[in-house]
Amino acid sequence: MGWTQTRQPITWSSHLSIGVPGIDEEHRLLVEAHNDLASAWGSTAEHEVAARAMRDLFAYADYHFRHEEELMRDARYPELGIHRRQHLRFIDMLMALDAHFTAGRAGVLDISDFVGNWLLTHIRFTDRQLGEYLCGEYLFGEYLYGAPPTAAGAAPVGIDAISQVAPLVR
Repeated sequence: MGWTQTRQPITWSSHLSIGVPGIDEEHRLLVEAHNDLASAWGSTAEHEVAARAMRDLFAYADYHFRHEEELMRDARYPELGIHRRQHLRFIDMLMALDAHFTAGRAGVLDISDFVGNWLLTHIRFTDRQLGEYLCGEYLFGEYLYGAPPTAAGAAPVGIDAISQVAPLVR
């Protein structure tokens, strides 16, 4: 399966939601970082704009991956190792592309295509599985594919719920 071109901005939508509000917001910000990078292509200061966007992307990806991995550890997520390796491979590839970009061997579109495709694939598949675990099995048992019906006194959903429940299951 080859990469598709993601030169157009990625539009955040509910299709990218994993059902964990805090993580969804972080993913939305990563998509914005991709869009900032993609928008550098063809600008009058393309190299400088792209370099700044890459720095921002590195910084936010690092923050997000650490936060997501901490959440997985707290929840005793069984796929943490596999998930973490995907994060590390992404950072390694991004660093390699950045080095190629700096040396003039890769362009903004090469990096944008990689980042956009990786984000879409990772969120839709790997992170969606994490969301199902956090919102379903881990917090609510039988509610594997979504939150339970909303009712007064219902269990909280999302990161607030994890912070309340995780210490109880250690």
